[in-house]
Amino acid sequence: MGTDSISSHQLEDIALKLAELEKDIKHLKHLRNHHNLQVKFNIKRRNELNDQIRSLLSEAKRHRTERNKLNEEVKRLKKLRSELDRQIDEQKRILSLLEEKQRNGEDITVDFAARSRILRRVRGMANTIRKLEWRLQTEVLSSDDEKLLLRQIELISSRKSSLEQELKTNVTLEEARSALNKLLSRRARLSHKISDIAKESQIHHRLMQELFSKVKSLRTKADSYHQAFLEHKREGDKYHQDIMHKIKEKQQLKERLNELRSKLQQRRESYRQQFLEEEVRKALERYNNGEKISLEEFRLLVEKGLI
Repeated sequence: MGTDSISSHQLEDIALKLAELEKDIKHLKHLRNHHNLQVKFNIKRRNELNDQIRSLLSEAKRHRTERNKLNEEVKRLKKLRSELDRQIDEQKRILSLLEEKQRNGEDITVDFAARSRILRRVRGMANTIRKLEWRLQTEVLSSDDEKLLLRQIELISSRKSSLEQELKTNVTLEEARSALNKLLSRRARLSHKISDIAKESQIHHRLMQELFSKVKSLRTKADSYHQAFLEHKREGDKYHQDIMHKIKEKQQLKERLNELRSKLQQRRESYRQQFLEEEVRKALERYNNGEKISLEEFRLLVEKGLI
């Protein structure tokens, strides 16, 4: 009986430990699940913000592309304006020269016949240059022939420029003034266009900066949600590991409990067999001595084959 008593205490002790473990596991699962919910929440918020960031970045890049295109157009138009400024300066020089000749009483009558001849020569030279350039592009030439053609184009172009300059000065005062006014008008329109495009470019630049500023703010928030996600994941993983250890300990205790129960059952069976054997011995002894035995004892002796 003493051994049975000790085993019963062991069983009770293990049962209490199992109950405590079950309670601990339930509490740890509650903590783990809390952190897992926080993980899902922070991932959701981070991803939502990242979606917003991608959308804003796409819009900001579109404004940057538009701004850059407009800035390139401004650069191109400024080059045109610089060329116009050069032409305006040249036209002012011609007009000033004509006005000075007029003040000095010099003859500024235009020889229209000579101007027509010069104009025809300029057009002819332009046609010749085009033909020579076409030969350069389409014919297979030796190195010497190519150099010769290039030299011809250079000489004709130089002479053409001189004649064009002569044409510019072979004009009336009215033509010179009209030409200058046209150039000044073109420059004014061009400057106005440059100003409008530059303003539009500034609008795109401002919108781009505003969007990048929003992106920076949202990235800070997204980073905070990401950090929170990592922290909750670490805590959740830690509690999960604790749960796994507790479950393993619980399984070991269950195995120990089953082992003790099995041993206890074996001991009890052994005690019962010993008791039966003792009862059989006593009953047989009384039977052999002619003493009265009970019906149960008689059946037991028959089952054992003793009578």
